[in-house]
Amino acid sequence: MIADVAFDAPVAHPFSYRVPDGWTLAPGQRVVAGLRGAQRTGMVVALREGADATLKPLLRLADAGPVLSPAQLELVRWISAESLSSVGSTCAALLPPPLGDAGGVSGGARRPPRAASAPKPELFVGAGRERRAFERIEGATGTVLVVAPDVETSARWAQRLAKLDRVVRLDSGVGDAARAAAWPALAAGAARLATGTRSALLAPLVPPATLVLLDEHEAAHKPPGHPRIHAREVLLERTAREGAAFLVTSATPSVETWWRADSGRIALAQAPPAAWPAVALADTRGILRREPLTPSLARAIRETLAAKRRVFLAISRLTSSLACDDCGTVVGCEECRLALAYSRAGATLACRLCGRARPLPDTCPFCRGRRLSPFGWGAERVEHAVRRRFPDARIARYDPEATRGARAGAQREAAAAADVVVGTRGALRLFGPASLGLAGFVSPDQFLRMPDFRAGERALAF
Repeated sequence: MIADVAFDAPVAHPFSYRVPDGWTLAPGQRVVAGLRGAQRTGMVVALREGADATLKPLLRLADAGPVLSPAQLELVRWISAESLSSVGSTCAALLPPPLGDAGGVSGGARRPPRAASAPKPELFVGAGRERRAFERIEGATGTVLVVAPDVETSARWAQRLAKLDRVVRLDSGVGDAARAAAWPALAAGAARLATGTRSALLAPLVPPATLVLLDEHEAAHKPPGHPRIHAREVLLERTAREGAAFLVTSATPSVETWWRADSGRIALAQAPPAAWPAVALADTRGILRREPLTPSLARAIRETLAAKRRVFLAISRLTSSLACDDCGTVVGCEECRLALAYSRAGATLACRLCGRARPLPDTCPFCRGRRLSPFGWGAERVEHAVRRRFPDARIARYDPEATRGARAGAQREAAAAADVVVGTRGALRLFGPASLGLAGFVSPDQFLRMPDFRAGERALAF
């Protein structure tokens, strides 16, 4: 017997190995084999009769049984083709870690029946969208998979769903053993509810199943690395293949999802329009270069702190640019039309997209003015400015994407107790629905100058 094994490597084809006598093996099962002088875990994608003494033998089983059914293996092939990733890399990213041949992950072998037609996906937008999604989950009779953009949201939903039934988690917030044990529990029907991040997209579900995607607009649903595909697209394909119900929640849906809703491919469940918060705009020409807090923003912070409410100052992680104090023009790349990054040390401007660099100009390319100065504020500079203005307030900065480990925990605790938090978008999770009194955007133009065609979309989502 010969096994074709796919590894986590940028190689389109699998590698062939000899199956030792006496082994019971099936496609969709993980094994350990020698590859380029090392022992690597791979996925068996096919078995065929034959004998070839020149082939290396498989070394051992990584799982007691298949973790992917034939239907799931077909879905993996579809994902790898759509994302231009290898089958092995796709499996490595979307499966729980193996626990060895005693792990007993054998429930994935069942094939869900292919439905003649799937119910139309639903998009929940507006106030109360999570409550409405929870009510639909509460009324579901089969298994439910909730896919969240991050571990914190997955954990929060696991706590909410625990009121209904047993919940298993498929994210890095729980140990490897718990993630691996959740897989067969779902496949066998021993667990009915599951939460996770995109690593849960292939979780086996007993039909009738309900798939839920939270905060569809979040970039975390399509992170860097393989497979480069949005969780939304995988769940839509899975819905079509398995006939599952699909619920999507988002405050600011992506352009793709809005188009699907507008064309009738997704049913739009929109809440009655609610009142928008009061929004004030400030002209920062000639001000924001020297001071991150405009007079109106400083006044709003003072009033909010006096009312014993909390303040969040949103900043961009991008480096500063060069702007004209006279007309407000930001010096950009002539080819890419993006703001050039300003380097104080090198006295140069560089494009983050194409890499072109140029010396600092003497005059503004638009109005020929000579008052050019750095534009953009980082978290540390904003924090110092706030401390100078409000010395009695508790102030902290927090960027969850930039810090890890014990330092991240300490920063989070300090930010959770602070009166004023300076941070990136991820810091918004620190605020409850009633605790935030003011949200101020320091230099919001920087959000629009990201080297990303979705910059405007994501600025609106913020």
